[in-house]
Amino acid sequence: MASARDGALPYSRIWQRINPRTRTPANEVWLAALGALALGLPYLINSTAYGAVTSIATIGQYIAYVIPIYLRLRQGDRFDRGPWHLGRWSRPIGVVSVAWVTLITILFMLPQSSPVTAETFNYAVIAVLAVLGFAATWWLLSARGWFLKDPRATDAI
Repeated sequence: MASARDGALPYSRIWQRINPRTRTPANEVWLAALGALALGLPYLINSTAYGAVTSIATIGQYIAYVIPIYLRLRQGDRFDRGPWHLGRWSRPIGVVSVAWVTLITILFMLPQSSPVTAETFNYAVIAVLAVLGFAATWWLLSARGWFLKDPRATDAI
């Protein structure tokens, strides 16, 4: 639940509050639970929604895993490696990983039955684009100016 702690969510001050009795970020836990419930509710209306919700969860997980790999590939030789790395295989495995996630994301967004109608359409593409659009907008309008900035850093360094 580091997203609220790091200020990555809108209204993070609300979500990052620690419950004094349980010593947990109960507000953020409830936010995550209600978000999962909201994603699951369409299944009660349309059975195709179950496939879409499963697709959304899988796509989100794959995208979250591949973003650091993609960013590492973009850095190229400027990337400062840690103590554990894949050596000369880092770049080829990274490229394969990004290609695989791109392919699997497209596959999970395809309709699961034919003919494609409003009832059989896989709405995962709309949900994923909405989340990515929200994240990009949030980043551009707010977070890029302050997120992950070291408050101890000074301009003199």
